[in-house]
Amino acid sequence: MKFLIGITADLTNIKTLQPQLGCDDTNFSYFFKMKCVDCRQVTTKDTCVRLSEKVEDYDGSVFNLTQKCVYCRKKGFLKLIPGHGRPLLLATAESRMYTPLMMIEYRGYMEPVDFSFGPGWKAVSMTQGMYRAENRLYTRLL
Repeated sequence: MKFLIGITADLTNIKTLQPQLGCDDTNFSYFFKMKCVDCRQVTTKDTCVRLSEKVEDYDGSVFNLTQKCVYCRKKGFLKLIPGHGRPLLLATAESRMYTPLMMIEYRGYMEPVDFSFGPGWKAVSMTQGMYRAENRLYTRLL
């Protein structure tokens, strides 16, 4: 199954917000809570996924994450698909609309159910240039 991660934020004096090196940054860390679709258990800790990390499955498919459920041991796979994200613009944030950040594909028994904002965001100020983002961020799986 494929879906987009969408973000919005309460921006004050910020023109754009995006991962430090852009939406397709291979070293940017995405943090997810994962849920087993079989036994319905949700991970207690966030799972970190990066475009730069590659795992090959038994059939030759390449993913960015392979994870087993700690309760029932069923396996799931997650792949980040670049080329679908763009920076969050002030006008979009002010209208409370979501901007796509990254497309995700998952297979098997582990599905992402929540996205957590971690470090590595770049905010471009209306007056002072760039700085690290410390604003309130919101996410939705589109």
